[in-house]
Parts: sequence; C-alpha cells; structure tokens
Amino acid sequence: MTVIEQHPAKPVGGAVKPPTGQPVLPMGWLDALRGVAALLVAVHHFGLIHLLPYGGTINRKFDLGISAVMLFFLVSGYIVPASLERRGDVRGFWIGRIYPLLIVVITVALLVLPRAHSAVPDVVLDHPLRSSLANVLLLHEMLNGPSALGAMWTLCAGPPRLGSLVLGGLGAVLLFLNARSTFFESMTILATMFAGTAVHRIERGQLDRLQGLLCCGFVLVSGVLAGVLYDHGDAFCRTWTSGWEGFSLPYAAAWATFGLGMLLRDRRFPRVPTWLGAISYSVYVVHIPVLHAVDRLIPQDAFPHHGPGRFVPALIFLAAVLLLSDLTHRLVELLGQRLGRRLLKTLDTRSAPGPTPRPRSGG
Repeated sequence: MTVIEQHPAKPVGGAVKPPTGQPVLPMGWLDALRGVAALLVAVHHFGLIHLLPYGGTINRKFDLGISAVMLFFLVSGYIVPASLERRGDVRGFWIGRIYPLLIVVITVALLVLPRAHSAVPDVVLDHPLRSSLANVLLLHEMLNGPSALGAMWTLCAGPPRLGSLVLGGLGAVLLFLNARSTFFESMTILATMFAGTAVHRIERGQLDRLQGLLCCGFVLVSGVLAGVLYDHGDAFCRTWTSGWEGFSLPYAAAWATFGLGMLLRDRRFPRVPTWLGAISYSVYVVHIPVLHAVDRLIPQDAFPHHGPGRFVPALIFLAAVLLLSDLTHRLVELLGQRLGRRLLKTLDTRSAPGPTPRPRSGG
C-alpha cells in the first residue's frame, strides 16, 4: 500500500494530534451501524430468529451473529483510529472506555444471579485466579480460555491490544495456534477490522485510494471464500455455524450493510438509531446477564409456544436490555470515561519531567 505522507502536529504528552485542516467526518452513520450490530448480537443470542416462520432454516443459511460481529469489526476498525486520533491516547480508550463497564457488569452479575443461572461460566468460577488474570489482560481467547462474559471474546481482537501483541510476536502465536476460534476465522476477523481502518484512511486522504480499495475488495472476497473452503466438519462447532453458507452469506451481508451506511453517511440519522449506537457497548456487555436473568425469572411454560404470545419473553428481554444499557451508559460508561481522563491526566503530570535546574553561578 502507498501511504500518503503526513506531517503530524507536535506530540503532547506522548500523543500525536491529527493533522489540522482536515474535515471532521460525520459519525451518525457509524453510531447507527454499531447500534444495529450490538442489537443483532443480543437478538441472535436470545434465539429470536427461531420464533419466526422458517427461522431454523434461515439460521442455518444465514448466521445472524456472524453478520453482526463482522459488521462490528468493520465499524470498530473504522472508528477506533478516528477515536484515538481525536483523544490522542490509547490508554484512555482502555482505562476509561473498556474496563469500567466490564468490571461493574461482571461484579453485579456474580452478586445477583445464582450459580445455576450465572452469566459467568462455571469454568471461570472454578479457576478464578487464572481466569481473572486472562480476562483482565483480554488474552482469554488466545489462551484457549473462557470469557467471563460470552460477548468478551470479540474484545480480544481489539486493535490496540492485538496490534501490540502481534508486533511482539506472542500474540500471533497464541492467536493462530492456541485460540478457540478457527485459523481462518481469526484471520478473517483481523483482515476485516483492518479493512475498516483502510476505509477510514482512504477517506482521510492518508491512503492511496485505488490500492486501498483493491485491498478491501481482496478482504471481502477472501472472507466469503474462507467460509466456502474451510467452514466444514469440525470447524462448525468452533464458528458456531451449521454450514458454509452460515458464514459466507452473513459475512458478505456485513460488508453490504457497511457500504450502505457509507452511502448514507452525509444524511441526518434519526435519534433512535444514534441513541442505540451511543449505548451499543452497554448493549453488547449487558445483554448476556439479562439473558440469564430472563431465563431464570420466566418459566418455560409461562407463555404459549405458538401465536403472538411466544414473542412476549423476547420483548421483555429486549426492553430490559435497552433500559439497563441506557442506565449503565449514563452511570458507568460516561463516569468511567471522565474518571479515566482524570487518572491519565494525573499520571501524565506525575511522569512529566520537572523544570531543568539552573546552574549555580561560580564564586
């Protein structure tokens, strides 16, 4: 790839500010896409699609979770560099954005839900020290270990964390030889995420357009072919699909959805999808404990299995997820971001070199 030369501003506190004079790209379409992706993951985990006519067939041919996750990685690959350029510090992204919500939700889930309906897997509870360390470092999937919450497996592929590990060599070994997911799925996720970054760089004028588009096209075709060529046999139980169509078709759909969002990026998006995007991280983390709580509180025979009544548990689940996600976004995420900025400011102040002492005059 040919990267167009940039002249960054003077570093401040170890960070590099983005070049001045460049237009601020609209983010409403990204909010809508990540909100849709998070909600689809929740819907997929609840099994709502099985309540629809021909839902089983649809799920076998089109795995909704794969489509949502791949869309999530495309959006993340695009938006994380933009966010880091805007904030200028990768530490703030993890300290203020990622960890506070995870810590609060996992702690509350452990305190509220009984062991039989726990959102935290038994294997994590049986080996708390080892599992806690792996999950805190976000290395659990690479170490072939369980996630403290089911949705945390995608955080192992976050651009700052994974990029540093791969550059160090250790991450590559763990990801490709010891990860719970298949090799082709891991490679597809990585390529998809960095393709999103390439799109961002193209829009910013930091990457040659033709070469960038060719690389993105290669990633799209390779992702579709990966399912056709490799998602067979034992791979099904590791990709959680039931056929190669369940991987390839939703992967292509994720790209199509991302492309549609880009075509509409200059339009004003309604408040609901942008609000959903704002709480998307909370939706992604909160929905697993809510799913276990609904499973505990609503007996199997509480509602009919046929007719409109079969959708009532799903509606209760979605309403609870959206309500709690809005609360955790306001009370945990935003607070965590403010505290994270204060903590980083304190650390930077303490680590900053003091004034150079003046030499004493002779005599």
